[in-house]
Amino acid sequence: MTWLKAVGYSDAAKLRVFETRDIVKRLGAIAPNRVFINNYPIANPIAIFNSSFVLKDSQVAEVYARIIIGYYLYVSAIVRMEIPVSDILEGAININHYSSEIVAYPSTKYDIWGCEDPRVYFIGDKLYMTYAGRSIHYLKKPRAIESVLPITAVSNNGRSWTKLYVHVFSGSIREKVVHDKDAFILNVGSDSYLFHRPRTSRRHLPPGL
Repeated sequence: MTWLKAVGYSDAAKLRVFETRDIVKRLGAIAPNRVFINNYPIANPIAIFNSSFVLKDSQVAEVYARIIIGYYLYVSAIVRMEIPVSDILEGAININHYSSEIVAYPSTKYDIWGCEDPRVYFIGDKLYMTYAGRSIHYLKKPRAIESVLPITAVSNNGRSWTKLYVHVFSGSIREKVVHDKDAFILNVGSDSYLFHRPRTSRRHLPPGL
C-alpha cells in the first residue's frame, strides 16, 4: 500500500526536529517472565503490554493488560494484576514477580480473534472496561468492515466480568469503519461520551487523501 502525503507535509517536514522530550517519568516495566498466570495451564505469557489501571485503594493498583500466550494468529486475552503502589513508586516493579488471572478472553463473534488493549475506569461505583475486540471479520482479505470494534464490559467482583455492549456507528458511516480502537467512556453528569479511534477503509477516504 502506498500512503499519499497530506496537504502541508513539506512545510511540516522542514520544521520537524528529531528529538524526544519526555513529559512523564518512566517508573518501571513488567517483563512477561515475571508475570504468573494462575488460572491457565501455561505459567507465563509470551508478551504483556498495552495496560491500564485503577487504584483499588491508596495502596494497590489494579492493573489490566493485554497478553499473548501463543503466537498463533497473535490472539490476545486480558489479565488482571494487583500491584502495590509502593512497588511502582520505589522501582520494585522492575524486579518483583506478580500473580495474574485472565479476566477477558475471546468468547463472542465480536472478539473471537482477540481481546486487546483494555481501558478500565469507574462510572459511579462500578468498574468498567472497554477493549478492542477482533471480530469474526478480522482475518478476511482485503480488510473487512468492522474487523475490530470497541466492547464494554462491567466488573462483577474484579475477577468476573460481563460483556455488555459492542459500540458501532449508525447510518452510512458504519459501512466505512474497519477498525475502532483505544475506546473508553467518560461520564459527565447525566451524559456519557465514548472516546475512540476509528479507521476507515482506504476506498472510503475523500479524493486526494
